[in-house]
Amino acid sequence: MNKIILCSLFLVIFFVGCSQVSSKTTESSKEKVSNVKILENKQLEVKEVSKEKVEKNDQTVKINLSVLNKGKKADGVGSFEFYLESEGKKIEALTDLESLNGEIEPGKELKGNIYFKVPKTLDKIHLVYELEGEKKVSWDLDVKNAK
Repeated sequence: MNKIILCSLFLVIFFVGCSQVSSKTTESSKEKVSNVKILENKQLEVKEVSKEKVEKNDQTVKINLSVLNKGKKADGVGSFEFYLESEGKKIEALTDLESLNGEIEPGKELKGNIYFKVPKTLDKIHLVYELEGEKKVSWDLDVKNAK
């Protein structure tokens, strides 16, 4: 009788433990998916936000992105299609640094960086992808805790 109770107790603890592990995995997966934006023919993902150069009043923020062409034709993407909105201002990408830019064949992925010069005191940024003058997708990103 004691063996049955012990086995039952062990099974209950085992299944409760497994269900907690799977819920943690689901939560972390949701965090990663929140940085993925899907358009008709493109999948854009913010991979990482980091600080490249910190000066007296400003800092250069690097945003690492990947763009997957989900269409049937080659399609391009460039850093000029991205900008930041912060404190009611539009901040254009820096063009003097090697940035995300190129043509992507169907089913292929382009990875690269976009750089912005922002005030050192800025904690959050709003990255916007604009195509033909129309906002397509955006991300709210944390600069304060960036590497």
